[in-house]
Amino acid sequence: MLLPDILLETVVNGTVLDCSPDTPLLSLDQVQSLGQDKIIDAQIIRDILTGKIVPAATPQPDSSQASPPPLDPRGIRIRGAWIRGDLDLDGIDTKIGLRLTACRLDAFTMQEASLRWLELDTCVLTPTTADRAQIGALTIRGCLLTGKCPKGMLRLANTHVTSDLRISSTRIKNAAGPAVMAEALNVGGSAVMDGLAVDCASESTGAMSLTGATITGQLSLRGTTLSNSSGPALIADSATVQGAAFLDQGFTATGTGRLGAVRFTEAKVSGMLTLCGATLANDTGPAFVADLLTAQGDMLMTSDASTGKPFKATGRGAGGTVRLRGANISGQLSLEKAEIFNCPSASGAPAKTAATKVPVGDKPPPRSAGAVSMTGAVVGRDLVLRGATLADDHGPALMADSATIQGAAYLDQSFIAIGTDEKRAAVHLADASIAKELVCSGRAVNRHPSERGLALSLALAKIGTLVYDLSFACVAGDAAHGLIDFDGLTYTGLPRLPKEQEHQNKKKPENEWISCLGKGRTVVYAAQPYQELAAAYQGAGNHDAARRVLIAQRDDARKRGRLSLLSKAGQWFLKILIGYGYRSTQALAWLAVLFILTALAAVFYFGPKELIVSVPATTSGQASPAAVECSVPGRISYAIEVAFPIVSLSGSSEEHCDLPATGAKSWLVAFGWIVRALAATLAAFYLAGLTGITRNS
Repeated sequence: MLLPDILLETVVNGTVLDCSPDTPLLSLDQVQSLGQDKIIDAQIIRDILTGKIVPAATPQPDSSQASPPPLDPRGIRIRGAWIRGDLDLDGIDTKIGLRLTACRLDAFTMQEASLRWLELDTCVLTPTTADRAQIGALTIRGCLLTGKCPKGMLRLANTHVTSDLRISSTRIKNAAGPAVMAEALNVGGSAVMDGLAVDCASESTGAMSLTGATITGQLSLRGTTLSNSSGPALIADSATVQGAAFLDQGFTATGTGRLGAVRFTEAKVSGMLTLCGATLANDTGPAFVADLLTAQGDMLMTSDASTGKPFKATGRGAGGTVRLRGANISGQLSLEKAEIFNCPSASGAPAKTAATKVPVGDKPPPRSAGAVSMTGAVVGRDLVLRGATLADDHGPALMADSATIQGAAYLDQSFIAIGTDEKRAAVHLADASIAKELVCSGRAVNRHPSERGLALSLALAKIGTLVYDLSFACVAGDAAHGLIDFDGLTYTGLPRLPKEQEHQNKKKPENEWISCLGKGRTVVYAAQPYQELAAAYQGAGNHDAARRVLIAQRDDARKRGRLSLLSKAGQWFLKILIGYGYRSTQALAWLAVLFILTALAAVFYFGPKELIVSVPATTSGQASPAAVECSVPGRISYAIEVAFPIVSLSGSSEEHCDLPATGAKSWLVAFGWIVRALAATLAAFYLAGLTGITRNS
């Protein structure tokens, strides 16, 4: 065992006590096997830090009294030693720090202590506790912490690190509790915990707990692997990060249970929050839970820029997979090329066509919140889902009802959403608000066995511009169009196709949009989507297209609306006569047809059969001349007087044809009255169409 005087001398001189000078680089295995010849009594370190052991006094030239030399500000520095016994620094208050390099420690605790700094490099430790301590700078690098401790393997609860906290390339394993317990941790600088390998079994506190922590600088967990077989991997609920938060570059978290694998509920991040290329997994609950999160920068769940590895999250159960309900993200929210699954198949990816089967007599699984659930979330810029794959076996793929997107929303470039829910769409944007454009040019599929399963819902949504691929909504297997709900949707301008498809559309575009709103594409009839589309065409000056849309609306109402048989018949009659009032000139066309038929009958049948006769005009005082056969012009004049009741030719000087004064056929009299009645009715419908009365019926 090394004597205290030897250690004390190095502290006075500011040198390192190297107990293993023959081995320049010690591995963790070599540190673990340090033997009796490398021992330093842990009590000696405490005694030096507390001043119980001081250097021998030396005479001072300007004083008659001798005083001990001061300790060097570089503190205690030990390398390659076995610190035997409990290194108990609880409650100490020292102006120097402690650095242990390649050391083996039996036990270490420093609760409520105050140190200038603490640095542990390539050390092997058992449970380490620093609750309520105040440390200038804390560094743990390349260490190994293993054991069984229900309260936590590395405890930093309520600890105040005035400068930076750096824990890197360290393995922490706890078989009976959390690995890193840092609730209410306060870091005056950045908290950098890169490259950790953390494994534990803790039901509620998480493998790493940063609940309520305050970090003035950045939070970095780059390349860190967190695993908890009994609970969350990372809990950062109510944490405050005044810089950016980096959970990327190979960050991996595997958790268990309904609380989620990674939690940021009610956390506040002043910079960006990035999980680019991260992998999150939970076989019994959600993968990422960030309800009520506040992020003042961008939130990125995209591919890693250097490796191309996508962000991947896998969850299971009613909690969904990625939850951002009520979150407020000031910047962009991007899940570009992300892969997010809830209730995956055995292969780790969702089945692509078959609906989930529930054995007879078994209780069906609970409805999922969605592969991505962001109900009520606010995004200050764009929502980007380009090339993302979202799938949920028991709920919607994207649940963003009542969300507010102050930029644009991009569901394009091979975006795929697969949902399984009877009442909620695979892509559910009901009552959402999107200030700029919504681009839907990927695929949304609802594979619920019910024929009423929605692929896309934009009910009551408010959108700047709708850019919509007409084949976006599909049924399972992409074999046919899926159902959509546009009831209450409002937008500015005309909806349009994606740019890459505009040149392919050779039909009148309004016919394509009309097909989206009719039977086979929507669950029930709704008037508002037609009226919104018609208003868009009206605003663009395309009145003919607007009329076609409104006529299609009345057709759909007649087929699927809640009308009586009599009302349906009346609506059919209105369509035939005047196009429901949107094509009033149809009545004039019918009137023309009526005149032509009457004229043909008069010229080729009534006249030759002398059913109508020529009645020459008479003058005053003369007897009525005898009736004679009608000429062709006279027969036509008869047709004009019958088909156009308001026109009378009987007072002209020319002859006109009419029924004979005696012996007229009764059926011909009835024919005349019927034709006159039809003509009057057609004229009335024409006038009603002009005034818009029939459009509102």
